[in-house]
Parts: sequence; structure tokens; C-alpha cells
Amino acid sequence: MLDTAINPMLDDDDEVTTEVVNPMLEDEEVSEPVGSTGRFTGLRLPTRPDVAAPVKPEAPVKVVREQPRVVAAPSLTVPAPKKKPHRLGGPVVKPENIGKEGYDSLGRKKTGSPRFKPTELDALFLAHLAKFRVAYAEDLAELAYAKVLPMNAATATPTLLSERAVTKRLERLRAKGYVGTKNDKRGKTVWGATQDGVEVARSFGLLAHENDAHPKSFTDMGWSPSDHFLQISRIAARFASPAGMFQDTLNVGPVDHSALVAEHQIGSAFARATDRWRALKGEGRELDYPAFRESVLAAAQKKVAEGRLAWNEMLAAYPVLWMIGNYGEEKQAHPCDFIVNREAQRTGRDSESIAVEVELSIKSWDEYVALLRSFAKELSTLAVFGYVAYLVPTNKTGRDIEKMLRAVDRSEDLGLFDSGRFLVLPIYNRDGSNLELRRKLGD
Repeated sequence: MLDTAINPMLDDDDEVTTEVVNPMLEDEEVSEPVGSTGRFTGLRLPTRPDVAAPVKPEAPVKVVREQPRVVAAPSLTVPAPKKKPHRLGGPVVKPENIGKEGYDSLGRKKTGSPRFKPTELDALFLAHLAKFRVAYAEDLAELAYAKVLPMNAATATPTLLSERAVTKRLERLRAKGYVGTKNDKRGKTVWGATQDGVEVARSFGLLAHENDAHPKSFTDMGWSPSDHFLQISRIAARFASPAGMFQDTLNVGPVDHSALVAEHQIGSAFARATDRWRALKGEGRELDYPAFRESVLAAAQKKVAEGRLAWNEMLAAYPVLWMIGNYGEEKQAHPCDFIVNREAQRTGRDSESIAVEVELSIKSWDEYVALLRSFAKELSTLAVFGYVAYLVPTNKTGRDIEKMLRAVDRSEDLGLFDSGRFLVLPIYNRDGSNLELRRKLGD
């Protein structure tokens, strides 16, 4: 039932009805009364009894194929490797193994990578270090050209080895015990050959003569390599360089390394001759070395005149002549820093060999007077030397040395510079920069 409260919007005579008129129905249709079960009623969707619920399909039957049976192979028992007995660190030095193949000069068994074997280029490095004792890697790099790739063989310009490439080769040689290192006074690495390295160079046919290698190996050096020895080694390497670094100044192309005569080789030949010199003194014949040397030279030239020797064989027969007679008051003999032996190209009386002096600091006036008199004597005959070359640094010291040499030449009226056979040449670093060295008097 609806609430029958008085509605103020109706007239008093209006009847209150409980039915709701639906305007969407026709007049004859009567709407159903609204129930009083609640304010809202739930909605139901119509259903169709003829539509069945979907049936879930059955899973397919999996057919299992029978696999062939594999019979396992019988297992093999591998015995564990036998462990070597532990040995205390460091190789044992055994004197009885010294000199045997596979052992070094201390009787230690040689170890290292079996794939690494010294090459002909390595042997050349070792020969240079054995002869001149010390060298920087950058100077050894001037001894050979770098390899050119086959694709660039026709167009590529040959270039010398790089310092880095040479250092890598030297590191491998050091691992085998063929070279050693020291530091110079500036802390830069200096390389030298060990006795084993000397033997490697000889196995390649280098250092053929007994006195080609320095009698003391690099490991016997108890001092820091001096600038003088290092610059001698540098200039010697440049004479042997395939680049022909003295072609313009001395008209000398690349020199075979065996044609470089080091100072110890000059001294060795001199020592063998001094026995005869002492014998002459014992007979009461007081001869100084310059006079003794002149007598040896006269005897050699007599043999050449008689046809018993050729001109290019004279110095091989009398190597003592490489030691210059010093006409000073104190020193009777003077060995050059090294010699470029060009006797193989000699065809007549005049020699083409070069006496090389590496001068890093200035000497006294009297010393230069004695030396230049000796060189003037040599160049007047050309029997032993055809040229004298002084190599000086490219700094004020080098300029002062050249000034003093020219002053002595003028003062003594020697005519060395005018002859064209006495030259003063600058020493540059490999990159072309000036060589700046501060050294003491006497180098």
C-alpha cells in the first residue's frame, strides 16, 4: 500500500489512488501493480534452453616411439700424471756442464721459448755489441732496413728499423741470456752482449777473428757506460748503416761491419808487436815507437815493391801499423777511437782507410799539437790512412773544438784542412736534433 498522506498539490475532492499510470500502454491495457518488496529489483537475462554449453575437446593421444637401446662402452681408467719432485728455486750451477750443448757459460741448462731462435739480424746486433761493448737500441736500429711488405716492394721507400722494433728483439735476446742491460748516467737503457751472445754472433760467421770481440764481456763492466763509448758505438753503426750516412761528407757508402776496427783490436795488434820492440831495446837499440813504426812500414813497402805483397794486403800482414806513432813528448803511440778499413777497395799506393776520432770535450793546446803533427805525417804519405775525421757534438763545445783544431793547423803550418782529407763533422741525434752533452776534460 502507498502512503495516504495528504498531498497539498491535490484538491480536496480529488481521489487518492494507489495505481501508477503507465503512459506507454494503450487505454485497454492495464499495468501490473508495483510490488512493495523493495526499491530495486535484480535483472535476469533470458536463457535459451536449446543451446548447450561448450564441451572441452579431449587432448590428443601421445604416441611414444620405442628408442633403440644403446650399450655403454666400457670405461677406461687414465692414470694420473706423475708429479715431478719439487726443486728449490733457481738453476743449479754445475761446472761439469760448462761448454756442453744446451748449457750456458755458467753450467745452467738453457730455458725459454723453444720457438725463438736468433736470426741473422740478431747476430748483427750481437756482433756490434761485442765489438763496441755498448749501444742504445736506437743506434742499433740504424744497422738495417725494416722489412717491406711484398705488396709495396716496388713503390715503398726503404726505412731504417724503429727503436721499438729493435727493443723487442733485444728483450727476447735478454730472455735467452744473450744480452744484458745497464743504465747510463741519465738513466737511459744501454745494451751489451754476454759471452753467450758473442758465441751466437760467431755461429753466424761474424766476429771471425779471435780479437774481433772485446776481451771483456758486457757483464764484466763494473762502471756506467760513458758518453764517449756510446758515441763511438753510434758513429760506427752509422758507417755500417745501409742508408750510407757518410756518402755526402766522406764519399763512403755502407761499410761492412767486419771492416770496422775497434780500439781494442788496434791495441791487440800493437801488443803482439811490442815483444819485438822490447827485444830491440834489449839489444841496446833505443827506438821509440814512431821510429819503430816507420821501420815496419819501410819493410812492408819493400815487400810490396818486390811483388811479395799487394798494396791491399799490406795492412793485413802488418796490423801494427794501425797504431799511429804519436810525435808528442809524453805518449809515443795513439790508437784512434776506431778505423774504417777500406783496404779492400785499395788499388794502388794511396790508402782510402779512415781514422775516426770522436771528440766530446776540448783537449789542451799541446795535446792537439802532438796529435795533428801525427795525422799530418800520416796524410803526407797516405800509406796507412787516406782520411782523418773528427766527430764533434753540435753544441758550443763542438764549435770550440773545431776552432782550436783550425788554430793549431794554422799555427803549425800543417795544411790539414786545406788538403781536404782532414774533416770535422757534427754528431746529430737520430731525429736530427743537436747532441747536447756536458762532459769533463779528456773525453
